Amino acid sequence: MNAGKKQFLAGALAGLLLVALTIDGRTLVAAVSQTLTLAQMPPEIRQGYDLGLLPPAAFTATGWKEEITSQNFRLAVQKILQQAGSPIAGRLADLVQAGILPRQPNQAIVLRREAFETVFRMVIHFWNEGILAPPSPAAGRRRFSDYTPRRAYRPALAWLLKHEVIRGYEDGRLRVRRPLTNRDCLYLLVRLHEQVMANRLAADRDQAERGPAFLDLSTESWLTEPIRRLEAAGAFSFTRLGPRLDGDRPMGLADTAGLVSGILTRADRPAPLAAVQQVVGEGPAVRSTTRGQLARLTAALVDAFVEPPPLEEFPYTDVRPDSPTGRAARRLAAIGLRMGYPTGRLAPDEAVTRYEIIGTLNAALRLIGPVPPAPAPTAAPAEEAVTTAPPPADPVPPSTVADLVADEPLPRSTEDFARLMRARQQKIRALLERNPTRRPRFAD
Repeated sequence: MNAGKKQFLAGALAGLLLVALTIDGRTLVAAVSQTLTLAQMPPEIRQGYDLGLLPPAAFTATGWKEEITSQNFRLAVQKILQQAGSPIAGRLADLVQAGILPRQPNQAIVLRREAFETVFRMVIHFWNEGILAPPSPAAGRRRFSDYTPRRAYRPALAWLLKHEVIRGYEDGRLRVRRPLTNRDCLYLLVRLHEQVMANRLAADRDQAERGPAFLDLSTESWLTEPIRRLEAAGAFSFTRLGPRLDGDRPMGLADTAGLVSGILTRADRPAPLAAVQQVVGEGPAVRSTTRGQLARLTAALVDAFVEPPPLEEFPYTDVRPDSPTGRAARRLAAIGLRMGYPTGRLAPDEAVTRYEIIGTLNAALRLIGPVPPAPAPTAAPAEEAVTTAPPPADPVPPSTVADLVADEPLPRSTEDFARLMRARQQKIRALLERNPTRRPRFAD
């Protein structure tokens, strides 16, 4: 009898345990799946989740593509205004009274035009309250075929375009008649929030002393001094990394080349620019920088200032010494800059993070010493005004040159290279917009 009761109790407990594991297991799987989904989403989506801009359902794999309701959009706008320190962000009624939010039913959808114009009014409000620095006169006004802003909104639109909060489609439209999705809302408001926070950070400290402001770096970070050194050398003249460094992410090849090119241009060393362009031309400039490419770009920088001594023993086991990457790695090792792993592996095809790129270029600048500024231009006699261009680099086989740069001439001066880099960055943005799976973005 007792044995039967024990078996019954054991069976009942096993059943309860199975039910509990099933329920908790499903909850656990759902939680893990949501975490993995968020980890794979773009930074703007993750930041919007951390800020609590939208309900949790908006951050699922399907929810972020759904149309946003007017009420959720209003609450998200209010949260951004509160984060920025707006004095009228306490109540939605005050935002409607101030004209920032329009009067709409709670469940109405939001068109992209309405969202843009709401953000225009937010920017104007930030200017009036001193939350954002007053805008500088716009050099030009970009036109869109499907939208012409009111005159009062034009400075705000120019500011948002300049800081890439709003980005137009490749066909010159903004798609203003489309409903706003949860993803669109997050991209738009998070980017605006990051610009406000970056402006606040810039106001706290002197820009010239600290270098570019990144929201995810504190003044005590080990990267503060390297970034200051790179900024002083001109590294950020062609490359804008945005308000966040995101140091564990990769960096596009064109952006890494822009860091090196900015230093060379600041010091008026045009000769190595051909080598920089050759590295970019051998592969798609939209891909992530590899360690082999970083070695070649860093070697081009070092060669402009110092002549490495001969190095008898080649320090790497997975690179041919006579290859372009091997020759660059040898020159860097000769001045004391070792890359890769302590085991002697360079791993040249491995993508490197922004941390490694900044650390490597900083180490190169420390070994080079103070970068001399470009000499002041002097006027030459009219009969002797002949420009001597550096010899071009060895031609790259046509089969290996990316279509992005196949028909671009080698730069002959720092001015030519500056124009080349700006044109290439525009082409890269066009490629990214054409293939949104490479880097999800708020395409407006």
